[in-house]
Amino acid sequence: KGKGYKVWAREFDNGLAIVRMRGSYNEDIDATTAVTVTLPQALKPVLINGTIASAGVSTITVRNGQGWIFKK
Repeated sequence: KGKGYKVWAREFDNGLAIVRMRGSYNEDIDATTAVTVTLPQALKPVLINGTIASAGVSTITVRNGQGWIFKK
């Protein structure tokens, strides 16, 4: 939002990992930096407690310095 950003992704046999790198050391990581990323297919997010969501998603919101892991 107002600054350039990149979202990096790595596909695995059973899932996908994405991360939005934090640019400069002083860039905000709050919700105002969030952008919506379209996934290559519907995937199930791995939740913070290690469980896998029951439904797949096709888009995800990612902020500065945040990453997600998905199961196919």
